[in-house]
Amino acid sequence: MCGAQNDRGLNLVFHRSNDGWVEATMGGDESLQGYPRMMHGGIISLLLDAAMTHCLFDHGAAGVTARMEIKFRHPVTVEEPVQIRARIVRASPPTYQLRAEISQGERIKATATGLFVDRPELVS
Repeated sequence: MCGAQNDRGLNLVFHRSNDGWVEATMGGDESLQGYPRMMHGGIISLLLDAAMTHCLFDHGAAGVTARMEIKFRHPVTVEEPVQIRARIVRASPPTYQLRAEISQGERIKATATGLFVDRPELVS
């Protein structure tokens, strides 16, 4: 849903930052709102999951989500860009624990922790 290869997706480009997080920025998009001016919780969940998946890609793994816990801390507005980032907390192949967050400006709006299982056969 978030990669550049999906014509109907969000076309996010993730890169590794100097502090080891994998991150992307997405511009505001009113089509992603649930309630007026607020991003839909399902989209927030998708972005957090995608960030963690792309973090695994960046580290040479192709994992699937086994468990994810999300904390919605503040509304994410659709009028301004969001920053999405993730990092590996613990790697014990074939499982990985990751953390992700969405922020706007200096405020963290949502966080997630996830358990992923490596599935190398998914990479072609």
